Parts: sequence; C-alpha cells; structure tokens
Amino acid sequence: MKIANLVLQITSLLLLALCPHAVDAALSVDELKKSVSDSNPIYNVPQGQLKDVVTGLKPYGMVLLVTTADPRFGCDLCGQFEPVYAQIIRAVYQKYPALKDEAFFLRVEAADHLEYLKELGVTSVPRVWGCLLYTSDAADELDGV
Repeated sequence: MKIANLVLQITSLLLLALCPHAVDAALSVDELKKSVSDSNPIYNVPQGQLKDVVTGLKPYGMVLLVTTADPRFGCDLCGQFEPVYAQIIRAVYQKYPALKDEAFFLRVEAADHLEYLKELGVTSVPRVWGCLLYTSDAADELDGV
C-alpha cells in the first residue's frame, strides 16, 4: 500500500512537471542562484508558491524536501532530517560543482502549502521528491507532443 501511494504521488508530481500549465511560472536559474549560497544551499519555497514552482518546463532539475518546523505537527524526524539534507546537498555540490547550474534543492514548509500538498496526495512528512531535468533540447522536443 505504501509503495502504491508513493508511485501515485511521484506520478502526480511528474505529470505536473510534464504538463506545461504555466511554463512562465517556473523559477529561473538566476532567481534560484540568488536565493542560495554555499552556506545555505536550500531554496525555501515561499508561502503559496509551491504550485508555481513545480509546474511548467524548467531548464534544471529539482529535489524537494517537504517538511515542517511547525510545532502543531510534532514532526521530530523533520527537524532531525533537515541538517542531513543540507549536508547531502553540500557534498553533492562539492563533488559535482557543475550541478549548481543544473539541479536545485528546495525546502517546502508543509504548513504553508497544506491545500496544494493535499491535492498532490501528501499525507505525511518528511518527503523527498525529485523532478526531471529539462534541457532546452528536451523542451523543444516536448513542444510537438
């Protein structure tokens, strides 16, 4: 049952990424690069902007950590996993510096995006999701589909 739920959630996210509902809504590489640094490599998705961030074609890949620091949810694992997530990101960027322009790591505060996360079928946190990387060539190929 858990695997089926995970497959449905990943499929939903991939469908959102593949269907260019709002191609212009995706964050640009420059916007993301301005918001992250070597000491803080995680982009925090602003309240109410998750749908804009995950829809549309993008010239980069994303890994999203859906988590919460809101004490109403009592997610101790969330607080324990976030520093590990940041360490993993730093290690990936250190080993593969070119990825700084091709892959971004985002943090989604579940409490700020409850309605949209419910639409995606998210019922628990923490969750880590990956989104496909689209190059301009891949986007050109999808235009005709």
